[in-house]
Amino acid sequence: MQNKNKKRLEITKLCYSLILSEGFCNITVSQIAKKANIAKGSIYKYFESKEDILFSLIKTIQDEYDSEVKAEIEKSESIKERVLALFTLCIKDDEINQNRRKIYKEFSSICLSKSVEKMLGFQDDIKKRYILWLREILSDGVKKGEIKKSSIDLSDGLFAMAEGVLLLPNYEPSILTHHIDVLFKLIKEERI
Repeated sequence: MQNKNKKRLEITKLCYSLILSEGFCNITVSQIAKKANIAKGSIYKYFESKEDILFSLIKTIQDEYDSEVKAEIEKSESIKERVLALFTLCIKDDEINQNRRKIYKEFSSICLSKSVEKMLGFQDDIKKRYILWLREILSDGVKKGEIKKSSIDLSDGLFAMAEGVLLLPNYEPSILTHHIDVLFKLIKEERI
């Protein structure tokens, strides 16, 4: 079983560059098998379908990203910095995050077009996790007296805005940072 999981992860990682260069819909199971140096039919020993490979890839990327985000949130000092850290994928425009965005767009496209139940569930879990983290960050800001209590109610909308920016065809990171700047001006607790 360990060898199967190892081979599955190897195939998953090999697909990363294929999906980035060709797009998920444009690659074939034959191309994936060739890249993995196995027979086409052997792919199905490790994956249920081509979509299952993308699902494996997005889970791997998401686990890595979640660890990075948690670390960034923990080292951020202000509530606003912590919120910005939570949305690194939407804001930071380095090559790693550009590639992650491409993969996430491919994943979202499959979720929208094929409605693969486990992929939709995973996407929903990501949403719930990030909204929970956002609520925790904003709750901490309320406890510290930095932002208004009603700010917590903005969590769902702020997540939706970030996801919308993430999926825009003409990605522009300044859209989200600008909205977060404006939002923090509005929710800042006035001290008398």
